[in-house]
Amino acid sequence: MYRGTTPTLELRLKTLIDFNEIDKVYITLASMLNELTISEDRCTFDNENKTIQFTLTQEETLSFNVSTVEIQARIRLKDGKSYATSIAKADMLKILKDGVI
Repeated sequence: MYRGTTPTLELRLKTLIDFNEIDKVYITLASMLNELTISEDRCTFDNENKTIQFTLTQEETLSFNVSTVEIQARIRLKDGKSYATSIAKADMLKILKDGVI
């Protein structure tokens, strides 16, 4: 993904969890210098395909330097059980003109 853009990211979970039972979700993006957490109110859930989608803002991608960003979701169900995904990695790529457009 590129800094200063508004990418929509999709996490595909290998799980049998019923997404209708999700109470809380925290998706954290972290690099050496920055951390950002997205909550369930910004996510779209597809129970059939077991995917979670969310879109980052220009400001959010600009808050990261050019680097590798780690991404992990933590999920709590209505019954109190909690889960974490494996950590995925994505490159935050350089742009020539910095700032919000």
